Amino acid sequence: MENQKKYFPGQRYVVVLLLFLFMVINFADKAIFGLVAVPLMEELAISPQQFGTIAGSFFFLFAISGIVVGFVSNTVSSRLLLVVLVVIWSVAQVPIAMGVSTIVGLMACRILLGVGEGPAYPLALHACYKWFPDQERTWPTAIVMQGGQVGMLLAGPLVGYLAISYGWRSVFWVTAAAGVLWLIVWALLGKDGPISTVKTPEAASGLAAATRSYRHVLLNRSFIGNLLMYWVSYWCAALVFTWLPAYLQRGLKFSPETAGWLFSLCIFVAIPIVSGGSYLSNRLLRQGYSSRVARCQVTVGFLLAGAGCLLAAVYLSPGPLAGIVLIALGLSFPQVGFVLCSAISAQISPVEKRGSTLAITNSLSTTAGLVAPIVMGRFIQAEPGMAGFHHGFALTAILLLAGAVVGFILVDPARTLSKLQGKAMGVMS
Repeated sequence: MENQKKYFPGQRYVVVLLLFLFMVINFADKAIFGLVAVPLMEELAISPQQFGTIAGSFFFLFAISGIVVGFVSNTVSSRLLLVVLVVIWSVAQVPIAMGVSTIVGLMACRILLGVGEGPAYPLALHACYKWFPDQERTWPTAIVMQGGQVGMLLAGPLVGYLAISYGWRSVFWVTAAAGVLWLIVWALLGKDGPISTVKTPEAASGLAAATRSYRHVLLNRSFIGNLLMYWVSYWCAALVFTWLPAYLQRGLKFSPETAGWLFSLCIFVAIPIVSGGSYLSNRLLRQGYSSRVARCQVTVGFLLAGAGCLLAAVYLSPGPLAGIVLIALGLSFPQVGFVLCSAISAQISPVEKRGSTLAITNSLSTTAGLVAPIVMGRFIQAEPGMAGFHHGFALTAILLLAGAVVGFILVDPARTLSKLQGKAMGVMS
C-alpha cells in the first residue's frame, strides 16, 4: 500500500506520454542528419560514400552502449538512466551546431549521439513495462514507438524551414534545446512504475535459476528468429533517416523544401501502418490466438508487404508519385516489427532479465543501422542517380523476404516459454 501512495491517479498514462515525447526527440535527432545531407555534403565537399560512412558511424558504439545500459537497467532506476541519455544527446548536437566541419569531428559527434541513443528505445520500453502487465503492453508499446515516427514527421518541415531561414546548423541547436526542455518536465513528473523485478512468480517457480546464464533465453530459436525480423526492420528504419531525404532530392530532383515535406508525408504513412498492425495483433491476442500468430505471423506479413512494395517500385517503373508511395510503404510496413518484436522479446524473457534482454535484442538489431547507410552509399557512389538508390532498395527487399521466412519458421514464444518452464522444473527437482 505504501508504494501506491507514491503515484497519482493516471500517472502511468503521463509516463507513457513523456516516453512518447522522449522518442520524438530521439528520432528527430537521428533524422536531422539525413535531412541536411545535401547542403552538408555540398558545403563541406563530402562524397556520398563519405557521408554514408559518417552516417553509419552513429552505430559504431550504438549496440555496445545499448547492451551495457540494458544490464545496468536491471538494477538502476530507469528514471535516472533516461536523464543521462538525454543529456548525452543534447551535448552531442552542440559541436555540429557550433561549426565542426571535419569528417573526424562529424563522426565523433555522431558516435557520441549513438552512445546516448543506443539504449533509448529498449530503456523506454523497460520503463513503460514497469506500469503495464504483459497482456496490456501492445498499445503502450505502439505509442512509445510512434514517438519515433512523429519525431521524423516533425523533423521534415522543421529542418526545411530552419535550413532556409537560419542555415542547416541551426537545426542542431533546436534539437539540443528540446532535450533540455524534456529533462525539466521529466524531473517533475517522471517516475519508475510499481511492476518491479523483485519476487516475481517466475522467480518463485525457479525460472530465474534456470535462465541465470542467459543462454536459455538468447540461444533459443524464438529469440534468434525474432532478432532477425527485428534486424531487417531496423535496416529499413536506418535508410529512412539517412538516405530517404537524399533520394527525394538527388534521385527525384525535388527542392530541399519540397523534399522536407515529402519526407514528412513518407513518415506519416508509417503511423497508421504501425497503429493498424498493433491493433490487429492486440485484437488477435484478445480473441485467444497464440502470440505466434498474433505477434510473429503478423510481423511476417508486414515484412512481406514491405518487400513487395520495394520490388514494385524498383522493377515496375512507376511514375515519380507512385514510386514515392511504394518506397514509403515498403520502408514503413516492416516497422511494425519495432512493436511486435519488442513484445516477443519481453514475453520470452524472465522479468528480472527483461531490461537487459530488450537491450540485447535492440542493440544487435541496430547493427543493421551501421551497415545499411554504408551499403547504400556505395551503391550511389558506383551508380549516381536513381540506379544506385534502386539497387539499395532491391537488396532491402531481399533482406525482408529472408527475415520473413526465418521468422515464420523459428519464432514460437509459447513453445519457448514451455521449454524454459521445463528447465525450471528440472532445477526444482
